[in-house]
Amino acid sequence: MDPEKAESLIQHWEWQYKRGNAAEPPDSYTYCALIKAWGRSNIIDAELKALDILDFMEESRVVGLSKIAYNETMTAFARSSRQDASAYIERIYDRLLRAYELTRRKDFKPDRFTYFSVIKAYSKTCNSHHQALKSHEVMLKLIDSRHADANICTNAISAWVHSGSDEAIEYAEELVSEMDKAGIRMDGISYNTLMNVYAQSKFPDKRARAFEVFNRMERLRHVNVTSVTFSILMVACQDNEDMVARVFQACIHYGMLDNRLKDIFIEHGPSSVRDQLASDEIPTEWSVNANRGPGGMSRKQIRNIQKRGSTGRDVHSFGWAD
Repeated sequence: MDPEKAESLIQHWEWQYKRGNAAEPPDSYTYCALIKAWGRSNIIDAELKALDILDFMEESRVVGLSKIAYNETMTAFARSSRQDASAYIERIYDRLLRAYELTRRKDFKPDRFTYFSVIKAYSKTCNSHHQALKSHEVMLKLIDSRHADANICTNAISAWVHSGSDEAIEYAEELVSEMDKAGIRMDGISYNTLMNVYAQSKFPDKRARAFEVFNRMERLRHVNVTSVTFSILMVACQDNEDMVARVFQACIHYGMLDNRLKDIFIEHGPSSVRDQLASDEIPTEWSVNANRGPGGMSRKQIRNIQKRGSTGRDVHSFGWAD
């Protein structure tokens, strides 16, 4: 749907209604569809257009206004490249909570799509303890409601990676513990993200903790070790040549040595590693699975497995098409 054309048609509808030429004005379903169209477009500042429509719906008390309008507006910001997307989403989320507290209407009560939008935005733009904690609290609610999966939990853990918080490890480990209690099975991307929390921290024993995560990944058949895994391990271990040598041996064992990792090992590795990489005849088996898991799936394929059901099915299950 072209959002600009759709908006023009709705404005014409509004004009016809005011002139008495239409029996009913545009309803909440119509405006939500428009918000969704703007949010899914690649037009610059489309998320702000979505917010303008939500503002109009509130001010005009559009019949049928519900959490769907707020969810779609937050989704528009979560999909955007704005660095301040999380701030906008927090304000929209607070507006939805106020609407629910004032009316106690079930159709204003936040649902899993509300939480998905909040967590996704913070995972992309988080830069403080406060923002990561907001995502963390929402994630715990989602786990408690039994609507969480490994993908959305990984987004919440990712917020702690970028938070710069001294408590990032503690909170990330709490999420992992809650996932385990809820029976949510972590995948390779989840483990990579947890490892990255250690790697980005100032924790004195972060190298050993990162390797503990890696060792657990090796023991689990459903988890794919990738070149990303070794890149993260290197962030954790790059200031210790003995640990770098361990990472290197594991990397070539899995055939994951890509050009980026090669450069990192040359820069941070001990002479024994640098000498092996200086050869003009590096064994092909060292790179045979580069950027790919042992099962042959690329990182993109692994990510695609984690995607939730199509938006069409999701919104239908929450009454969009009713």
